Amino acid sequence: VYKLLVPGGVFIVQILHYEWIIQGKIASLPFTETDHVVFTRNYAWRGGELHFCTTLTDKKSGEVYNNDIVLLPLLTADLCQMLSEYGFINLQQYGGYDGSPLLADSLPSIMICAK
Repeated sequence: VYKLLVPGGVFIVQILHYEWIIQGKIASLPFTETDHVVFTRNYAWRGGELHFCTTLTDKKSGEVYNNDIVLLPLLTADLCQMLSEYGFINLQQYGGYDGSPLLADSLPSIMICAK
């Protein structure tokens, strides 16, 4: 991304606020529902690994699709360090696209920086 930006270009990246998920031992996130599907998101600690367990239910057919994947959570401090090491400047952290501050219980972790 850094190589693609022109000088002064802005990069915005959003990740989940894994500090909140890990420290709060969050077991699930709000589900998403449309006219066609229901999508659930759960977290489980197994053997020291953080698993992201999802279920997608097709409302019309009733078919259910499950997935379980081990996450490598990217912590906000690590993301800040990586962005700085690659040369990004003016790092700003937010807990929402409305400009709200990153709090202990923010779900997104939003970083805005420049080249």
